[in-house]
Amino acid sequence: MYIFFKNNTQIGTTSSDEVELSTATSKVLVDDYDEANIYTLVDGEAVGTIKPEPTAEEISANQVIYQATKYQSDRANAYPSLEAQADMAYWDRQNGTTTLDDAITAVKEAHPKPTGV
Repeated sequence: MYIFFKNNTQIGTTSSDEVELSTATSKVLVDDYDEANIYTLVDGEAVGTIKPEPTAEEISANQVIYQATKYQSDRANAYPSLEAQADMAYWDRQNGTTTLDDAITAVKEAHPKPTGV
């Protein structure tokens, strides 16, 4: 496995000798590459150390971010397609109805934005 380095810090990997990374300053072949390691460049040699486990604070922060933004992907998946929305908008204008607004409101109520976000 080849490891790309910038400022002696690992920034990428590739199994191909032909691949180059324009932002890398070095590319080193590591015969005993281990995904569990993070590599640094020391005197031109890749030195692996075990990646640290995330702390409870990091896990908690990631969970907060996930919960705070999950509603966005839930809504995106629940909204009618753009074609369906355009059709609803057309017929709403023709008939004086609120089908599109009702559909959007239903999605927003089913997947509310968390408070404080």
